[in-house]
Amino acid sequence: MALIKTIATIKRKNWIITITFIIGFLSMFFGNNIYDVCKPHFEVFIKPLEISVFQGGKGETYASIKNASILCLDYKEPVNLEAQGQQQDIKFTFSPEAPTLPNFDCKVIVEVNGKVLPGKYKYTLTGTGENGLTHSSDFFITVKVPPCPSPYIIEVDQYFVPSGFMCNTNDIRLDTRCSVSPFSGTTCTRIEYTARTNSQCSTDGWIGAGIYWFCVGCNWGQTRPDPKKYNFSCAKRLVFMAKGENGGEIAEFKVGGVTGANSDSVNPPRTTGVITLTNNWREYSIDFTSGDNLTSMIGGFCWVTDRNWNPNGCIIYLDDIKFVD
Repeated sequence: MALIKTIATIKRKNWIITITFIIGFLSMFFGNNIYDVCKPHFEVFIKPLEISVFQGGKGETYASIKNASILCLDYKEPVNLEAQGQQQDIKFTFSPEAPTLPNFDCKVIVEVNGKVLPGKYKYTLTGTGENGLTHSSDFFITVKVPPCPSPYIIEVDQYFVPSGFMCNTNDIRLDTRCSVSPFSGTTCTRIEYTARTNSQCSTDGWIGAGIYWFCVGCNWGQTRPDPKKYNFSCAKRLVFMAKGENGGEIAEFKVGGVTGANSDSVNPPRTTGVITLTNNWREYSIDFTSGDNLTSMIGGFCWVTDRNWNPNGCIIYLDDIKFVD
């Protein structure tokens, strides 16, 4: 028994010597500030450090609040978490809700607004203790365009309105509910151009008329369209049915190209070029390239004519205008 007590006493002395040595060693570097080294504090860790989230979707990562050192006192105060970064339209919630205690894992739920453009965004997650101590960790959120549905078909008249009248507007007669021999359904769009006015509308000598199909409320780019609603990145082309009253009517059709306080994401416009219609329904197409930006469309469709093309005026019909893959 005496031997056991002696051994225990020696072990206690060894621990005391070891602790004394550590304190003395740290004092060589920090002097009287050794308490600042070993005072209770915490660190914030994030895993994974980079996540991908679709526009309008949610993702998650995890934050761990850990004591900073096993040699120092445990940090026992609550820690509040806050994420800050480049995009105000990315929101964060924590589960369980902050504050959390050290040595605790917390789910970080990331919600990306559909307005956020694709790209990589840097954020900083900061933990703040009740005594004012803080620790931060950086992480990254990559916002991606949602996968395209197949087939992809978007009817233009569900998103755009033929409200952007151009040039000699008094020469235009528009009927969006024409029931005369539509290609499909019960109605189509009828446009009559009278060619009565001989006023030049631009420096290049344009004498004619036209109509832009605008996103609702956009009005020549005075208002920026909602990127979530007017993002047609999945489209590879715009197709439409068209014919003339008699055949021989000349027109040009376009997509995009609107400029203003908020310009169309497709600029310059994509066009069919000048074409001659027949008196039978025919499908026409405007193809997009991989470089076309369809994320914020203002002018979803456009019809243009010229008095020199149709000196006696013309009547045309349109139907089934849509973005497709």
